[in-house]
Amino acid sequence: MQNNGASEAGPEGGLTPAQLASAYEYDPAEGGAGQTVAIVDAYDEPKIEADLGKFDENYKLAPCTIANGCFKKVSQTGSTTSLPAAEPEWGVEISLDVETVHSVCPKCKILLVEANEPTDVDLAEGVNEAVKLGATEVSNSYGGSEEAGGEEAAYKHPGVVITASAGDQGYYGWDYVFEGHGHAAPARPEMPASYPSVVAVGGTSLKLNENGTRNSETVWNDSGRPSHKEEFKQYNATGGGCSTLLTAPSWQQNVPGWANTACGTKRLDNDIAAVADPYTGFDIYDSYGGPGWETIGGTSLSSPLTSALYALAGGSGGVSYPAATLYSHLGPTSLN
Repeated sequence: MQNNGASEAGPEGGLTPAQLASAYEYDPAEGGAGQTVAIVDAYDEPKIEADLGKFDENYKLAPCTIANGCFKKVSQTGSTTSLPAAEPEWGVEISLDVETVHSVCPKCKILLVEANEPTDVDLAEGVNEAVKLGATEVSNSYGGSEEAGGEEAAYKHPGVVITASAGDQGYYGWDYVFEGHGHAAPARPEMPASYPSVVAVGGTSLKLNENGTRNSETVWNDSGRPSHKEEFKQYNATGGGCSTLLTAPSWQQNVPGWANTACGTKRLDNDIAAVADPYTGFDIYDSYGGPGWETIGGTSLSSPLTSALYALAGGSGGVSYPAATLYSHLGPTSLN
């Protein structure tokens, strides 16, 4: 593969759009027309359009603005004028999601839906509104421990690709015990990723060759001794686990080797995984919730990356629940 400058790191040393394209072997210019990727987050990010402009300028990407029809920002009710209160912490999340999607699929339209509060009800309303407004893919970079009485119906829209982050607290939320939360691990995966209608996205650690191509990719797991510099004491890892409530769809249970997961008939996170390790995260520009350029990781990166790749490939391909397409190629030892 030709390098095309893919080995050059971002302004803060993180991954760049060119490096992602090189590592995962896709061409951002080859698809995405007619696709609308929705991003559901909480609170307003008042500088997102301007920050996306800075990001695009640095990486020489086509502008994505409200004026040219590429970008649209609405509330959970679809209003473009009555938006939620602004909140800097969620501003980082919004910048990561929006800039990741545009870098992967520059021909895609981006619909940012801002929920009033980070509650299950408000975020679910945001997902429903995104689909109502024509989203072909919906990325959700949030989650909470699986529990009964959730908002499953909002994440079940046949033919629409709905991705969700599996979380950054390890398998079954195990990393909670390391972070001083004062309680045991939840021992269950996160919703909405555990919903069978959702593409559950886990995280990896990605290592590149000097020319920007992929050298290796492993499960993201920085629990215990850090994988890089000893002075960083980072307890984070990709989320996942066997559902305590939800039945695995047929495309999971029928895969040869399924018994080796020990999930029985229960749904298993994850369906797919992509780069999430913050040590090799993605460089974004966020002047509202952050200092400008910064390197961000977590499954908050892998979810919008995956939704944008679906869009680049043309969307769901007519499949009611697109997670099913991720299992059709698996061989008899894939889950051993």
